[in-house]
Amino acid sequence: MKRLIFLAGLALIGPTAAFAGSDANLDTCSDDSAAPWERIQSCTEIIGGGTAAKGEALRNRGSAYADAEKFDLAIADETAAISLNPRDAIAYNLRAWAYLEAGKTGEALADVNKGLLLDPRSADALDTRGRIYEAEGKLKEAAADFRKALEIDPQHEDSTEALNNLETEK
Repeated sequence: MKRLIFLAGLALIGPTAAFAGSDANLDTCSDDSAAPWERIQSCTEIIGGGTAAKGEALRNRGSAYADAEKFDLAIADETAAISLNPRDAIAYNLRAWAYLEAGKTGEALADVNKGLLLDPRSADALDTRGRIYEAEGKLKEAAADFRKALEIDPQHEDSTEALNNLETEK
């Protein structure tokens, strides 16, 4: 019922306002600093609306679910994003992160490696793979990936912190 009222309201105020609402939803959907449930709601509205941003909204909602520790929902959304675009390296990396957080390092490693095949210069994916290696106790491999991430993006804070932690543990 709310959706019908929303759609009727859009018809009254015109397509420009409808587009502006979609932009606002996309902004909230992709804002990592917004509360996870606000992001989830905004992304869900985009996904349900069938806009061209559906894949991005699925990725962002999946990321928000992961932030809310709802890993099965995160994995499902990233899987849906990948089914829309099998070359979506970001979705593979985000699904790898959700698998890692869910304790499924084998699945995480397979996904991050697929993402790196699609985008070998992704500092975020290299950081994720480093985290997976770290979780598996493969500290040399983890350090190597954190260093590669920092070669690509010297300002990558997560890799800097992770590498510093590994070197402190020596």
